[in-house]
Amino acid sequence: MIFLLLSLLHASVCTQWGKPIEIGLLPHKQINEASGLQVSKKIKDRMYHVNDSGEGPIFFVTDTKGANLQVVKVEDFYPVDAEDMTIASYNG
Repeated sequence: MIFLLLSLLHASVCTQWGKPIEIGLLPHKQINEASGLQVSKKIKDRMYHVNDSGEGPIFFVTDTKGANLQVVKVEDFYPVDAEDMTIASYNG
């Protein structure tokens, strides 16, 4: 409930929201769940997706159009809340 209220407050503060623009589609069959999504600040047109349930943890790497899929399976790693990946910063 608090998250919802904070989200609504943040949305009301930002007055420059525009219409969404579709830039690509993700390969639905391969990425059936993404708990977190991060756009790379260092590598142009790269996105990281994480699936922390089922067969996870699995990181998917795509370009911003959802193409050029790479799959990285992580052994002996048990994340608690992968959604936090989207607010992390590493090395700039």
